[in-house]
Amino acid sequence: MAKVKCLGPEGHVFDTAIYGNTCPICNAGISTAAVKSEPLMATPPAPPVSPAPSSSGPHTHIGSANTAGATMVSPGASAQNDAVGATMISAAAAAAAAKLNQNANAGAVPQENSSRTMIRRPDGAPQAGKVPPGRKLVGFLVTYNRTPLGKAFPVYEGRNYVGRDASCDIAVTDDNLMSGRHMSILYRSVDNKFKFRDEQSSNGTFINKELLDEGELQNYDIVRVGSTLFIFVAIPQI
Repeated sequence: MAKVKCLGPEGHVFDTAIYGNTCPICNAGISTAAVKSEPLMATPPAPPVSPAPSSSGPHTHIGSANTAGATMVSPGASAQNDAVGATMISAAAAAAAAKLNQNANAGAVPQENSSRTMIRRPDGAPQAGKVPPGRKLVGFLVTYNRTPLGKAFPVYEGRNYVGRDASCDIAVTDDNLMSGRHMSILYRSVDNKFKFRDEQSSNGTFINKELLDEGELQNYDIVRVGSTLFIFVAIPQI
């Protein structure tokens, strides 16, 4: 572009390539001598952009080719986040497993020692040595051949089972010749009688040395059940 001065009193400088040979300010012409062209002021170069300070370790750029909006993700930070997430998942899994084990243990049936012999009491059967509720004491079976000082077993109103099984009302658990439920004695206050019955025992029931299946007991009868001898004693009813 050529710049010249007009012939006006102010000597305006203008570009003839744009305004021709007439000054756009004062309409004066130009001299025939070429006016030294003045170079336009160059636009100062843009200052260099300092790169962003890099953190330790390489970075991965995620985004489009235009890096102005790119997002930098540090592999170290990603690994740290993964480790934290893995720890949280592991803790949650451990808690769930502990709760599952707790629930499983809560519903587990305890194992019995197989080396022990378990004698289970039938439902509704009285426990040996305990007074049945609501039953009146009406007599005794007394033995001396198993205990030299003597031992008395109470006989209550209603049916009394005699046998080796611990669930019996009168239980002699160490008599190997006695059946589990060997015999029974039934007392009713309505007739004030003691009736006995053999409960299909292996060795039978002997009353005063006589093998009998059933009958009525009298005061001071000798009852042999297995290898145990009893003396029957009835309590007089008032």
